[in-house]
Amino acid sequence: MVTNAKQSSRSLMVFSASWMLLICAFAVTFYDLLETPLWLRIGLALSLIVMALGFYLGGFHFFRAEIKKEMLEIKYYNLFPAGRKFQTVLIPLKQYHHHEIKRQLGGLFKWIIIYQEMAGGVAKYPPIGLSASGKKVQKALNEMLHGLNSKTN
Repeated sequence: MVTNAKQSSRSLMVFSASWMLLICAFAVTFYDLLETPLWLRIGLALSLIVMALGFYLGGFHFFRAEIKKEMLEIKYYNLFPAGRKFQTVLIPLKQYHHHEIKRQLGGLFKWIIIYQEMAGGVAKYPPIGLSASGKKVQKALNEMLHGLNSKTN
């Protein structure tokens, strides 16, 4: 079994703490104690939006991948606090085709895409985010899936 439970928990805590600090800084700019320019308020508001969108769309997922009874099972969900949707990829080992890892923004955001052999060709599953995973976990997942690839071919 390969999971990123520790790293995803840490990523969620870092995001939450950072976002709360930005919200507090944004709120302080509206007090009359400090004279703050409009550009600072706009910059903080944009930072809040960009940070939230980056965390939501950037592939910060919790996942657990394991092999059970001749099936590859990957359970995952987005770490963004709102609108979490638990999803599962379930593939018979004989139908596993291959996987690929995509990187965006210079490797800041990482995704894994799983492919399955079907009667009419090859099916592509939605990407699963690896951004909240350390290099060891990513390597372990990659090795587990490469092992499946050598067994099925």
